[in-house]
Amino acid sequence: GTIAASKFTTMLFLGKVRGNWWESPDVRHMVKILFAVALISSVYIGALSYAMAYLRGFEFTWLLFGKVIGLSMIAVGCLAGIIVLISIIGGLWIFHKKEEPNNFLIPITTSLADVGSLFIFSLLVQLLF
Repeated sequence: GTIAASKFTTMLFLGKVRGNWWESPDVRHMVKILFAVALISSVYIGALSYAMAYLRGFEFTWLLFGKVIGLSMIAVGCLAGIIVLISIIGGLWIFHKKEEPNNFLIPITTSLADVGSLFIFSLLVQLLF
């Protein structure tokens, strides 16, 4: 959340976002990089958590491993998308009000990531398991 908010507001202040934000090559590049890092991290964390469970005596099955990795990727992808949208929409709104977007967006996106990750993960666990 902090990275998305700060990078987008920096683009706003540097004048790299004009007109439609979704047409900006800088915004598109930022979103691609954020999603790539999020998905790579989710696969890493999912595999690491499954490996730790296996070392603690849980049975290994490819089906369950796929569910854990898939759950992790879906949860992180959803959360990253929500945070990016809030950072962009909130950043534009606050910037147009002549306020400093980082002062508002960093705490909001960080809190949203904390609460949202628990909510999305719990929801997906109930649906998949």
